[in-house]
Amino acid sequence: MLRWFDRITTGAVLFLIFFTPLAFGSVHTWAFSLLEIAIFILVALWMAKLIIVRGERLGVRLTPHSSPLTPLVLPLTLFFVLLLFQMIPLPPAFLRVLSPSTYELYQKSLPGWPEKAPYEDPVGGKAQSGQKSEVGGRRAAVILPTPDEVRRGVPVPFSQPEDYNPSPVAPSASRLTPELWLPLTIDPSLTRTDLLKFVAYSIFFFFILLYPFRVSDRWSSHNSDINPTEVNFIRAVLMAVLLSGLIVATIGIAQTFAWNGKILWFFVPYDWGAPLAGAAPRTSGPFVNPAQFGNYLALVFFLSLAGALCPTFIPGRKTQLGFRLFCGVAGVVILFALLLSVSRGAWIGALAGLTVFSAIFFRLGKKKNLFSLSGDGKWAARLCVIGFSVAVVLSLVFVGAEGRPLIGTRGSDGRSVGVDFMSRLSMWSASLKMFRDFPLWGIGLGSWPDIFPRYRSAPWSLYFLREAHNDYVQVLAETGILGFGLLALFFWRCGKMLLSAVDRLSARVFSVYAALLSALAAMAAHEFFDFNLQVPANALLFFLLLALALRMKSSFASPEIAQPEEISTPGFRRPWVRTLAPAITGCASLILIFIAFNQEVTPYPYNVKEPVSVAEARQAIFAHPARAAAHYYLVQQARSSAAPSWLARELEIALWLDPNNPYPRDLYAALLFQQGRKKEALEEVSRSVFLSPFLETHAYVNSRFILWLSADEQTAVETGLKRGMAQGNNDAFVNLGLFYEQLHRYLDAGKLYEDQANKTRNLDMESALFLKAGYCYAMGQD
Repeated sequence: MLRWFDRITTGAVLFLIFFTPLAFGSVHTWAFSLLEIAIFILVALWMAKLIIVRGERLGVRLTPHSSPLTPLVLPLTLFFVLLLFQMIPLPPAFLRVLSPSTYELYQKSLPGWPEKAPYEDPVGGKAQSGQKSEVGGRRAAVILPTPDEVRRGVPVPFSQPEDYNPSPVAPSASRLTPELWLPLTIDPSLTRTDLLKFVAYSIFFFFILLYPFRVSDRWSSHNSDINPTEVNFIRAVLMAVLLSGLIVATIGIAQTFAWNGKILWFFVPYDWGAPLAGAAPRTSGPFVNPAQFGNYLALVFFLSLAGALCPTFIPGRKTQLGFRLFCGVAGVVILFALLLSVSRGAWIGALAGLTVFSAIFFRLGKKKNLFSLSGDGKWAARLCVIGFSVAVVLSLVFVGAEGRPLIGTRGSDGRSVGVDFMSRLSMWSASLKMFRDFPLWGIGLGSWPDIFPRYRSAPWSLYFLREAHNDYVQVLAETGILGFGLLALFFWRCGKMLLSAVDRLSARVFSVYAALLSALAAMAAHEFFDFNLQVPANALLFFLLLALALRMKSSFASPEIAQPEEISTPGFRRPWVRTLAPAITGCASLILIFIAFNQEVTPYPYNVKEPVSVAEARQAIFAHPARAAAHYYLVQQARSSAAPSWLARELEIALWLDPNNPYPRDLYAALLFQQGRKKEALEEVSRSVFLSPFLETHAYVNSRFILWLSADEQTAVETGLKRGMAQGNNDAFVNLGLFYEQLHRYLDAGKLYEDQANKTRNLDMESALFLKAGYCYAMGQD
């Protein structure tokens, strides 16, 4: 029976290694839910095995030559407790003491809190008698479609019935349970999802590190050699990682030359909407994001490098040469695909890993006799070096010929949108501002995308960002100094344990161990520029390699340097504990399976739909208090029945949460106009145009409506665009010229283009601007 436990668990681990990258990086709910379920099933099997054998004849020596396991378990356990604490509803007074900024956010976003339940008056009071208007007693202006547009099917915006009144809806009792208590995390649903992932990764890490394999008949616990069953497991896992990397790289290369606009030739990501026509984008293989594709390959590359250059314990002695040739071919293919990803972050990570790999080899290579190659060994090593060099040259030539831009990408399942280094700096700066406001407990794990618009610098962007493109600053913002410190302590202790065993490993194990350390270093470096650990396939591979390295360090270290302290497998001294503890853990894993299975299928933010009623808008506010869009939609739904002061309050909340967004700001300016507060309204118009210098984001500069603007309104728009130009915003310049042309102010447009042409040093741009200036002067009859 023990043999079948080992076979099933090994098969499940191999399944996860191949499945996670091929399922588009497992970024979608169905994929990472399956990953979590598989991991929790592994735990249930592990506990069942412990109950059956009661800790006897389990042949794994977990940490015989290292410090006890507690230094690794304690930080992760405390981090888990911290995340649970983030999700517990707290009394307002206690919340204010723990996190004043969280208290302020709830107070601003939920009107009336904490004195009373938010939105006790469902529409803020009706407009006064006789006011049938949407705001201030007058219907808001509507641009009617032309006859041609009506014939093409454009709907006519009829007004709502005069007796229309949204039905009152009280706040969700469950959302404010008990009474007015709220949690530290500003988005419990996102924290819950990321917490489940963290639990799955942690359990998988300890499973790989601690799983007790059966005792072979040819081995006893007193023998200094490692259990053959454990050796076979490590060999199978490492071989699967190599094959997975080769498959992912091959798919990426093939997809580049046979691109049909879809990932894996059949899948269109959520953000794309339609297949990408034209030439293939950056090579990404089964991943949607080329950066995560490159990171995955960088982690695998060093295993192929170690297997090609040195003899290892992975194959048998008779198949050593064939395995080294296989590793050489795999390394060439992986390197070729890695370079074609054109991910600078992946390249930086690979170079950091290569530096660690080289440093370890040059320091200890002679001592371990790694360079004493002869005969076939020398031939294989030379062939691998030549192959790697050819792969580098061909890849660089291909990349240069295609002219692929060196840019980052937006998200784990989104279209590439040009997140360059300066944009990353802006996101990192915003994340550090979050940390400044929420220093101790953070904003809640996974809540970064909800609150980011509040800290985002101008100009406004339509794109929804889900990651900070730097997991270090994002974790710091989401979990505060407490969470960041606990994770840093865990990884620091892992690194210390791994480095302590480098000198004690035999030559056949040393090269693989060095490759694992190099892969971990590559991930650590790449994390400064991307969000690889938020992609389940990359996170699973990282924790797999980390746990394997720790397990090899414990099992393969030379016995003559062994420390006197030794821990057995989750081994419990008292018989009743040997049964009760695994039983409780197994039951907990079954509960986690149920939770993972019942996760919402559609991932965030695609599961957040535009509210079509006051009730839905309220529910959106309670579910995501830091999102400005819900307040904006609430105004849209309640405009026909709410008082102007109530509408103004909701719009002010939306602008506090997302100050750069032009849509609530323009609506707020319209409300000010209708209340007779013209000066303030014009200031809001100017600010809105400055923060979003794109004419298409402002309804009042619509091509059919722009000529109806008053002189003051035109001046306000012009002032905002000029302010943007003064700060070097090229979009403001382009849209100011278009604004002049649409108003038939051709002489102003010509002067604008002429002045800009005289400032630029780009000859092509100068010529184009002078041509536009000449055209505008001609249209102005000058």
